[in-house]
Amino acid sequence: MELVDGSRVVFAVVHLHHVPADAALRAAQVDALLPWLDASPAHDALIVVGDFNAAPGEAAAAGMRVAGFRSAFADANGADPAVTWPSGLQAPAMDTDGGPACLDYVWVRGSVTVEDARLFADRPAVGEATLYPSDHLGIAAHVRVGA
Repeated sequence: MELVDGSRVVFAVVHLHHVPADAALRAAQVDALLPWLDASPAHDALIVVGDFNAAPGEAAAAGMRVAGFRSAFADANGADPAVTWPSGLQAPAMDTDGGPACLDYVWVRGSVTVEDARLFADRPAVGEATLYPSDHLGIAAHVRVGA
């Protein structure tokens, strides 16, 4: 997409494989994603968001960093959040595999300055302690693209 100032941004949303034991599969998914992103139209910035189902130390997250991506949350706060899953939602068919961890990211690369980043959707509905917008917490980032 082209912004008002003429800067060009490629924005992608991903949801990687969810089984906790399948870290190698998530790493392979990132390995497939990166060349596709690199072949995208000319741009000033790449922003990749979503549920990576990978803790910050896992190969999938490391692969993003090796490719030059930065976690917007870590840029703004010094580290990734401790937990983005689970949120506190309680539902009959929800995923319960794995322990609490940071699994969600806003990755940025290129001419991008992260102004701030925070968690959102991190509180239950009023009057219903088990109702959340998602089983994951959201990450919101305010970024500036270009010089």
